[in-house]
Amino acid sequence: MTMKYFLIGGAGFIGSHFAQKLLKDLNCNVTIIDNEISGSKENLDRLGILENKKLDYIYSDILDVNSEMLDLEGSIVVNFAANPDISLSNEQPTLDFDRGTLLHNHVLELCRKKNVQQLIFTSGSGVYGDRADKFLNENLGNLNICSPYAANKLACEALSLAYSNMYGIEVRILRFGNVVGLNQTHGVAYDFIRRLIQNPNKLTVLGDGYQSKPYIHVNDVVSAIYLVSSLKGKNIIVNAASDDFINVRKIANIVINSLGLTQCEIEYGNTPFGWNGDVPVIRLDSTYLKSMGWNCELNSQQAIEKSVMEMVKRFKSEL
Repeated sequence: MTMKYFLIGGAGFIGSHFAQKLLKDLNCNVTIIDNEISGSKENLDRLGILENKKLDYIYSDILDVNSEMLDLEGSIVVNFAANPDISLSNEQPTLDFDRGTLLHNHVLELCRKKNVQQLIFTSGSGVYGDRADKFLNENLGNLNICSPYAANKLACEALSLAYSNMYGIEVRILRFGNVVGLNQTHGVAYDFIRRLIQNPNKLTVLGDGYQSKPYIHVNDVVSAIYLVSSLKGKNIIVNAASDDFINVRKIANIVINSLGLTQCEIEYGNTPFGWNGDVPVIRLDSTYLKSMGWNCELNSQQAIEKSVMEMVKRFKSEL
């Protein structure tokens, strides 16, 4: 039987790549609903799937859709929809609640009313808070939330588990490292490339550049999502990240070298934090997901190098 997937925010960064895998590699039926605030049809077209006959595209906000308007029977629902930029909560403190927690509660209600069997939620490392250089696994308690973005993700996880226990929806929650690759709309390397294309002589870095985190290429994220969607069991919560990490100073040099710049001045800040609510050091333990058969193909540096190459090629073609 051909699998059916319903992707909320499926025209965004991660969603578009997951849709590509489902359509091209697995021949699944895919419905995408996206309000195109951060996603776009261009993302789908860039990956060669916009005209795929097994793709049904709905341009709409999921909050404007009720259960009578959707055919979700037999579908696996994946919620990618979220504010993609953590730092925006500095100026818009309620953004993550409105576009995250409230939205996800609406998605859960749609799933309950339509008897959806499985829901996948894309969370993040922010749910662990600032734990310095400790490697974090899924069983860690006493969380130290640092931003409305992270609080929203944790609230969405809790709501998902509540709906699973009350209404029998199988829940899959994935906590990613920093995801990079073609179609991303923000992030350290993305911002560096955009700034250097505008001014190749100087790069201003938020924070002291020693922020150190695991980076994971979107292709490895896609394989993780598909794996957990294929597993049996009521609730599964996993970390998905590379085992290693890379700091912002090294990323800056990778970007500068990729652009062929030789006279670029780098100006660093004087605090460990890139913005209010930033977690400067993150370490994730993905042992549990690996035990299920997943393997992260690229380490942090390789993921950055590949994504930078993809983004530079894209931006140069758009000039």
